Amino acid sequence: MRTVKPKTPAPDESARELHGAAVQMVLEDLKHLWFSGKSLFEVLDVVYETMRHIIPFDRMSVAFYNEETGLVVSRWVRSETEVRCVDKGYWAELKGSSLEPILRTGQPRIINNLELHLATHPDSRATQDILKDGVMSNLTCPLRAGDRAIGLLFFSSRQPDTYQMSHVDTFLAVAESLTLAVEKVKYLDDLAEAKRNYAQILYFVAHELKAPLASIATVGQTLTEGYVGKLTPQQSEKVQRMVANSTYLVNLVRDY
Repeated sequence: MRTVKPKTPAPDESARELHGAAVQMVLEDLKHLWFSGKSLFEVLDVVYETMRHIIPFDRMSVAFYNEETGLVVSRWVRSETEVRCVDKGYWAELKGSSLEPILRTGQPRIINNLELHLATHPDSRATQDILKDGVMSNLTCPLRAGDRAIGLLFFSSRQPDTYQMSHVDTFLAVAESLTLAVEKVKYLDDLAEAKRNYAQILYFVAHELKAPLASIATVGQTLTEGYVGKLTPQQSEKVQRMVANSTYLVNLVRDY
């Protein structure tokens, strides 16, 4: 009897299977991040390590879009080499920029030779600055939740011609899970920051109010006790009300 050997997958087919498995692994990792309780920066560090299995890069950064200001602001950057120019806090106006159609259409963009891109777009400040950081090619990906623009994810390489359309397809395969993970954690981080800012403002206001309110209560008490002359019943009633209100407010802000 003749033995039939199992068919060995072709190299391209094996590569596709491995890539598909890597994408599924990334999707599982991203789902776990939704409920991980990690901060935004911790989540992005995990994303950095996870995405390296499916997309090549030396540097990854995330910028968020603020609808009120119309600005795209870099919130997080991690790189294998020194970051000198395009770092956390770097910003650009979205309207009229080359980033606008990426967020509007939801389609990633590949620039595989940033020096050539600058030659054809000499007024691009962002391209000038990213070249100073040694980046030669870039894959810019939109982060969108439904119809809402959240921000942009940048994969960057120090080598030209790093990115292909297969990398775009790879990103699109994980885009929804990635955006959900980032958006959820960003919301929680923003909420925590707002609470901290509120507490700081409350502390400042309370601190500034304590001394004046205590002084008002002391002066009112002095008046009602007749140290500067006898008050009429109507005057005494108003001053006592002033003292009571001041004392109430002092007690209200005492613990802040």
